[in-house]
Amino acid sequence: MVYRTIKGIIGHEETTADLVQEVFLKAVSRFETSQNFVPWLRSIAVRTAIDHLRRAKPIELPDTLPMADQDLDQRIMVEQTLAHLEPQDRAILNLIVGQQLSYQEVADTLQIPPGTVGSRLHHARQSFKHYWSKLWPEE
Repeated sequence: MVYRTIKGIIGHEETTADLVQEVFLKAVSRFETSQNFVPWLRSIAVRTAIDHLRRAKPIELPDTLPMADQDLDQRIMVEQTLAHLEPQDRAILNLIVGQQLSYQEVADTLQIPPGTVGSRLHHARQSFKHYWSKLWPEE
């Protein structure tokens, strides 16, 4: 779950492996038994990936592409479009679309209200459409 979450946001294989280790180091030092483990651990993974993207220059393009049903050209176009999004937008799209989590699961992970999940998802989709039309105007 941690690997898949980070890989969906970052995309780069080696960086994902490094960040997974970082997440577990953070988790070991902070865990309290009163916490709901899965959303808590996923939230550390999301925040670690977002922090990495904010620090990273230039944007890392993924080694592999996650959407196996689509043809290769379209998958490349989607990944290149995602690479232009803000880290928070990439994260919300990964959790909702990539991992197919419910709004409540995402809300628990990000520690925000479910309504905020909806508004962030709307913003992320609008940003994706904007960059898609800029990068691929004739598609």
